[in-house]
Amino acid sequence: MPPKFIFIAVGGLAVLVFAIGSIRERDSSQPSRNEDPFFVVGSIPYWDQPRAYAMFQKHVDDMDGLVLFWYRLDENGNIGKYGSALEDMSIVRFAQDKDVKALALIANLPDEGNWDSGRVQKVIDTAEARRVHIASIVELIESKGFDGVNIDYEFLQDSQAADYTAFVNELGAALDSRGKMLVVAIHAQLQGTETRGQNIPSLTGADYLAYMTYDQHYETSDPGANAEIGWMRNVLEYATSQGVPMKKILLGIPMDGYDWTNDHGEWHTANGVDYQSALVLATQKNATIEYDTSVEAPFFKYTDDAGALHEVWFEDVRSFKPKYELAREFGVGGLLPWKFGAEDERIYDILE
Repeated sequence: MPPKFIFIAVGGLAVLVFAIGSIRERDSSQPSRNEDPFFVVGSIPYWDQPRAYAMFQKHVDDMDGLVLFWYRLDENGNIGKYGSALEDMSIVRFAQDKDVKALALIANLPDEGNWDSGRVQKVIDTAEARRVHIASIVELIESKGFDGVNIDYEFLQDSQAADYTAFVNELGAALDSRGKMLVVAIHAQLQGTETRGQNIPSLTGADYLAYMTYDQHYETSDPGANAEIGWMRNVLEYATSQGVPMKKILLGIPMDGYDWTNDHGEWHTANGVDYQSALVLATQKNATIEYDTSVEAPFFKYTDDAGALHEVWFEDVRSFKPKYELAREFGVGGLLPWKFGAEDERIYDILE
């Protein structure tokens, strides 16, 4: 029977983790709940924690892992809690009592501002810096009782790729020896696009690679689906061509979208919308929700009180299903929907 979880950021019965050109065998201490080794990992962001936790509690039987977005690197490279994050360890215990693995997420996103590659450089640029940083990660997850860690270091520089690879693989070895899991957040890549400091095939120390296959269209882009189905397929095809083992991939599936405003022919920065708020907005504006089968996403348009045109793209069960089927078609290791809170709850009928 396969293990329940071998997770980067998101041992058990003997399990094989395929790395590029090698096979790594983990120890046998982790029980399996499912015959089908397809793992679904939920996310609780600190900025929407009460609502997200309520959704997790309601659908915990459909989950295998849980990522808690609580921790970040500070400007000196130390791990700290986000200022407004409520570090509620009862959530961790509840998850574990339900046989769900709880993972601490650590990000290089400041409390205010943009993703900061410089913070990561401080902790990966020498062997000693990596040793100290890995020790602090181990201390965090062991002292708090987490089952592992989700490393979410985004928008790195290409010059950092070698040091980042060394860090991931050294961290993986340290966690593996302690029976802990490692999940690594991965930027969606296509042939010829930016790698953002991630040489994906070399990250063999990770248990799972959590592909962030969402935000294809984002706040400052033109309007469009959060993740077009064809784009997601292209990402998986490129991963296959790189030799990335499909069973190590957790496919990211968006759960929300954006509302763009067009003023005098120019698109302005969008506001985020979730499924529930999109339905309310469409009702308030008497807008007709349409569905684009070419990209597999719902959308609608409306005019606000100032006369500006809006275009809203969001996600529902209709857009979730083809993404789930795509994951099954490619045989990926599981899903990491982003994020809990106000999603279309009919998706859980599919996950069951």
